[in-house]
Amino acid sequence: VLPEITNILEIVQKIRDRASDVIQLIGQQPYECFLRSLEIYGNTLERGYVEAAIADIQELVVIQIKNVLALIVTAERKNKAQRIADAVHRKNRQLKEMNRVLDRENKTDVITKLYNQRGLEKEGRKVFEYCRDENIPLSCLFIDIDYFKPINDTYSHDIGNIVLKRLGEIITSEIRGADIAFAQDPGKPIAGRAGGEEFVVLLPFTDLEEAAVAAERIRKRIQHEHINIV
Repeated sequence: VLPEITNILEIVQKIRDRASDVIQLIGQQPYECFLRSLEIYGNTLERGYVEAAIADIQELVVIQIKNVLALIVTAERKNKAQRIADAVHRKNRQLKEMNRVLDRENKTDVITKLYNQRGLEKEGRKVFEYCRDENIPLSCLFIDIDYFKPINDTYSHDIGNIVLKRLGEIITSEIRGADIAFAQDPGKPIAGRAGGEEFVVLLPFTDLEEAAVAAERIRKRIQHEHINIV
């Protein structure tokens, strides 16, 4: 059944009113062909052309409508697929970041923010294998804080934790910069708390003499450190 001429003209006008949206959805050329078909169809009815001509125009309109609808459906499917892909990508990125945070937390000492025992074992193995494979000197510092137990006994474990945190900061600052605790490069030093008041530092590219200098620098820094516990 052919629609009324007024309906055709209304359709054309509505499409023109939203030209930018339609073009963005289906493209410039399909948009122009579709409008032209509707205009021809409307003009044909208005001029009273023969039934055969109307049938031909109707067929053209139907074809154009089908083409446009196909393009619209395809565009909507692509848009939907893109939205889904974007959502999946965001979720994967969020999960990756959550896993990274969880992995770091599982390897981090809650007091000093250095590696804990698990982190030292996992990351220390990477450093060791890297130095072994590249034939690079590797030194290890074992740092045990003297007279730490009386601090806990006298001032409480909360104060002891403050001292441990400060000691971790000193070790970090004295060994090649503040990124020591979580160096992503196996060729960079790492530090961790082995337990209690014991710390471990791995120093790639460092021979025995250089390690002794680094250890003495840390010792002097701690010796002259005054920690405000008030």
